[in-house]
Amino acid sequence: MSLTSTDMMKRFGLAILTVVLATAAVAQEDVYATSDGTEYVASTAKDGALIMSREVLTLPVTDDAGTRDQDMIDVVFLGNDCVAKSEVFGLGTWGWANGGFVIELPGHSIGFPRQAPFWANGFDCPLE
Repeated sequence: MSLTSTDMMKRFGLAILTVVLATAAVAQEDVYATSDGTEYVASTAKDGALIMSREVLTLPVTDDAGTRDQDMIDVVFLGNDCVAKSEVFGLGTWGWANGGFVIELPGHSIGFPRQAPFWANGFDCPLE
């Protein structure tokens, strides 16, 4: 069975449309570096962004047994409402200014100097 040029064009068009739709579904990602050089990857999420360390970090984890260091990927949700949420450090805030943006969590602060958040409403969270 041979395909006509019209059939081939339809299949080619469908393949292109599939690639375009798949590409559009991928969230935007950006890489940010802290003042000590630790890299975090940020991607858009519903109502904000998710930012996580590229490498495993040693973080203090508190549970019923007390506080101990644990190696893990640091993951923080940064909401469009300026609230920061971390499974390890709890609830905090985040904000942006011309000098960069900062995440403030209980007992933990992460600064990204000279970098601006790319996600929607990122500039609606001014540092005070």
